[in-house]
Amino acid sequence: MTDATGLRDRYAVVGIGLSRFGKVPGTSAIGFCLESAKRAIEDCGIARDEIDGVLVLMPPQMGEQHGWASRVAAFLGITPAFCATMDMGGASPIGMMQTAVAVLAAGFCRAVLCTFGCQNNPMGVIPQLFGSPFAIPYGDVGAIMMQTAVAVLAAGFCRAVLCTFGCQNNPMGVIPQLFGSPFAIPYGDVGAITFMGHLARRQMHEHGITSTDYGHIAVQWRKHAATNPDAQMRKPMTLEDHQNSRLINAPLHLFDCCLFTDGGGAFIVTSTERARDLKQTPALISGLGQVHSSEVIRPHDDGRGGGSEAGERVFRMAGCRPADIDVAQLYDAFTPRVVHDLVAYGFAAWEEVGPLAAAGELTVGGRLPCNTAGGLLSEGHLSGMGHVAEAVRQVRGTSRCQVPDAELSMATGYGGARTNRPRPWPTRPQSSAGHDRARRPDRRDPHPPCRGG
Repeated sequence: MTDATGLRDRYAVVGIGLSRFGKVPGTSAIGFCLESAKRAIEDCGIARDEIDGVLVLMPPQMGEQHGWASRVAAFLGITPAFCATMDMGGASPIGMMQTAVAVLAAGFCRAVLCTFGCQNNPMGVIPQLFGSPFAIPYGDVGAIMMQTAVAVLAAGFCRAVLCTFGCQNNPMGVIPQLFGSPFAIPYGDVGAITFMGHLARRQMHEHGITSTDYGHIAVQWRKHAATNPDAQMRKPMTLEDHQNSRLINAPLHLFDCCLFTDGGGAFIVTSTERARDLKQTPALISGLGQVHSSEVIRPHDDGRGGGSEAGERVFRMAGCRPADIDVAQLYDAFTPRVVHDLVAYGFAAWEEVGPLAAAGELTVGGRLPCNTAGGLLSEGHLSGMGHVAEAVRQVRGTSRCQVPDAELSMATGYGGARTNRPRPWPTRPQSSAGHDRARRPDRRDPHPPCRGG
């Protein structure tokens, strides 16, 4: 088993930035990357030429676009020592953070910018599909994979790394890859909404979860979004509103599903030592964990996917337990994902989820305040970049829906329809003197502590 505990609190998120988001015509995905990156740089006050690592999440509409991160770096005027594109969907923000920590620990970079931009309007996508006015070389994919492998090995995240590549130039060979598995497409299973309908049915059949349980979650997120002037959905919502909304894929209603969002987000990671000289209170990265699995690798699981394993890794690295978490930003593209995370990461047992949601225990003042900016369901999608930003605001004490004395904040991610790839991240704040704030003493853990050192 790998051991990354030596990296605990050695690196921090020092700058965050969100672009305009919602329905924003006229701006490309790269434009949103640049806008959010500029705000993250201004947020922490770091010099642009000090950033020597760039990680970019590929927007799903772009397909296989080579050199995407290089394009973003070029437009920013950055010549990075390390540059890579991530394609893990909603798991990418936490994946980018872990990669940033790895390349910093390996000594490849001093500061890493992680960013994402997305334009859902087809007329905004088309120019991006056919390249850049600048020629960006992309023949260095092997070198990037090798450098990434060395970084994650040096950081202690892995013991051995396989680097591989495949290419199919025949259009008839490409089409099935673009739209999923041959075991899914012929049966109408063509995207996240179909899979999440299956997941919801399974949760209901095996664990007694109900549509009203999902509704209570959506209603509480909307309550948080009402405090966020940037949220896409701020109108108050009742459980009745949720239940009366149209079915999208039974048993999922409209308000069980996240929003399409144009926009972008960015954050900057550097060493804790360097962070002390920057403008903001740094959010120390206490733990990181990933698990990659699929219906091919793990066709029969207990409904928690890889989340329980990722949770064990992240809590072991952070040296804490689920009950120590003061506030969480759980990946919520669909309400069944929230139920999954609550159980998988040890916050509740299956039979506790419904009563927990119905009692309002997922709001500020409750047992585990979650998604305090409104989440993907009400604030906006952005592939989870908003979750990282809100997790940082909570430990800074600057959230519009602030949890009092929040010290440990957690964000999770999930990427890939029909593929379980969750990644949690807890962070803690640091004062300018370099001491952690005292932990809240009133947390009681109904679960045993995670094993490991």
